[in-house]
Amino acid sequence: DSSSGLVAFTEALGLAGGAGADTMVTAGTITVDALSTLNASGGSTTIAGTASASGTSGAQTHAAGIDGGAGDDAIQNDADLDIDATSSLTMDGTSYGFAGTSDVGADLTATTAVDGILGGDGRDTIINGGNILIDAESVLRSVGGSDATFGGSSASTTSGGVSRAAGIAGGADDDVLVNEEGAGIDVRSGTTVTAASVAYTFGGGSGTDAFLTGAAA
Repeated sequence: DSSSGLVAFTEALGLAGGAGADTMVTAGTITVDALSTLNASGGSTTIAGTASASGTSGAQTHAAGIDGGAGDDAIQNDADLDIDATSSLTMDGTSYGFAGTSDVGADLTATTAVDGILGGDGRDTIINGGNILIDAESVLRSVGGSDATFGGSSASTTSGGVSRAAGIAGGADDDVLVNEEGAGIDVRSGTTVTAASVAYTFGGGSGTDAFLTGAAA
């Protein structure tokens, strides 16, 4: 399996535990600002794959105030978390071509994923006593005669903007999540897709899924 593409990627973590059973105690203020921007103008990009290759282009941003990582973590947060993350993809007179064979998937997206507190894999205990403020935004802007062509007989293809945000996320396994009285969680997630004078071509056979999307969760 492999992947190829042209990607602007940013990851920003206020506090990261990594693998293992971590104990994390926070107070004060944690501020995280993350931005990924890909501007493409006046050119042509072809991303080709084999039977098990995927093609990805765009802007991707992942941010978290506290990330416990893998393992059974104990997280006590009394800090105020302020997390702002944006992914922006602009195509101006640009041509993208995704070519491949039977199992190729292709994405041309602005994707943003934000967690205030993330437990990750393992049996985590997360207690939040602070205020969590999250702004997540994904923007895809296509203008000036841009075009994108996707192919593959059983390929899954996506183009657009995708934003996902969570105040507290336990991750895999059985977790204990507590938001204490007086603590606040304010999550804002948005997606903007602007397509003017743009041609999208989704090619494939009976097993093809194709999406032009603006999704926020």
